[in-house]
Amino acid sequence: MHSPNAPVVNNLPPTVILVFLPMVIAEGYFAGAEAGLWGQQGIRALAIQQFAYFPEVVQAALQRGAWGADVLWRFITFSFVNLGFLGTIFSGVMTLALGKYVAESLGEVTFVAVFFLSAIFGAVVYTAVPGQTYPLFGAYPAAFGLLGAFSFVLYTQAGGMLSQQMRAFQLLGVLLVLNWIYVLFFGAANTWIAELAAAILGFAIAALRVPGGVALVLDKLRQR
Repeated sequence: MHSPNAPVVNNLPPTVILVFLPMVIAEGYFAGAEAGLWGQQGIRALAIQQFAYFPEVVQAALQRGAWGADVLWRFITFSFVNLGFLGTIFSGVMTLALGKYVAESLGEVTFVAVFFLSAIFGAVVYTAVPGQTYPLFGAYPAAFGLLGAFSFVLYTQAGGMLSQQMRAFQLLGVLLVLNWIYVLFFGAANTWIAELAAAILGFAIAALRVPGGVALVLDKLRQR
């Protein structure tokens, strides 16, 4: 039975809270500035300019062979700056829910590795695809990395039937399809490239972190 005195955020692992807090603090500051309570108007746009991941910035660094802090930090900081309040809410909820599951199922070290490495990998793949100029910002790539790790756990726990195994990827598939539809009808940026790449790496990290995880995945593939 649910206790009326139970906390709204129930037993979140400390690392999940530490990753989530910068998103909340940043959004709170942006929202307050936009409401005229403090700071300056346009601070969100300025933060995106300074902390988002711009493919052309990385491409220029590759050409010059110069990797300053102003380039490298973008691989980390872009996950904590969102375009708006709704983006913070959706990506933050995904981070909390999936992060809690991954941290409790695979360990907090795995959660941290998946969150940051999958976001970095997603940004690298996004840059490698020609024609991508729209910046990456927000926690969606990292959240999709967590979704990949979450899918690994469900996949390895599924029964031998193919239909049961495929259910592990239903949420990932639905979110990607919705993203493609949005791009098709509204001309949005192809950020799904980074999100799909992040999900794949999240799945791979989870498989590597679990003893015998890779062998278990290969065994399930052979069962088909």
